[in-house]
Order: sequence, then C-alpha cells, then structure tokens
Amino acid sequence: MWKWLTNNAQELKSVGTLVGGLGQGYAALSQAKAMDKVNNLNLGIYDYNKKRQAQADANLKLGFANSTLAKGL
Repeated sequence: MWKWLTNNAQELKSVGTLVGGLGQGYAALSQAKAMDKVNNLNLGIYDYNKKRQAQADANLKLGFANSTLAKGL
C-alpha cells in the first residue's frame, strides 16, 4: 500500500489540486450569487427611500404653498 502511495503521490496531489480548484470556483460562484441578491435588496431600499423623499418634498411644497407665509398674509 505504501509503495502504491509513494508511486502515485504526484497524481494524487494533482487530483487534490483539481478538486480544491473546483471547490474554490463553486465558492466564488455562490458568493457572487449572494452578492447579487444583496445588491438587488440595496437597490430596492434605495428606490423606496428615493420615492419616500420625493413624496416628503411634495408634501412640504404643498404645505408651504398653503401657508400664510406663502400667501403673504
């Protein structure tokens, strides 16, 4: 058994390197998918806040237009 192991050590090392590389590739792909989900979530939050700020600005403008200061009273 030890003789077989020493004779095939380089081949086993190559197989281990290949398997390790495949594992790293899969991990990178999984991480990229997770980051895509996070980016989409952040984009949704950004869009929501942008709409909310636009509505707040419109409300402020309307409130000022209806105020006594804007009407000059």
